[in-house]
Amino acid sequence: MKKPQKGFTVIELVVVIAIIAVLSAIIVTNVQTYITKARVTKLKADFTNAAKAVSLFYSKYGSFPVGENYYNNITFCPTCGTGHQEPNYDGHFI
Repeated sequence: MKKPQKGFTVIELVVVIAIIAVLSAIIVTNVQTYITKARVTKLKADFTNAAKAVSLFYSKYGSFPVGENYYNNITFCPTCGTGHQEPNYDGHFI
């Protein structure tokens, strides 16, 4: 009489490893797609919030915000050539 075989054959192990590899490849592809979609959604929300902040700024001050070093915060009048300080914005928009 033959003793019953203990363990798995090489073919069985290779088949199981191949199935696991195919399933993991499918999962990784789907996860990467969802990560990309999440990044795009976050960027859309960030741009929407920035647009709302600029709109609030415009409604409060009547002009759009300028860069941090825009003429060292001095605006020059195009007709008379004199400069004046920009208002001190409180910066609570973004």
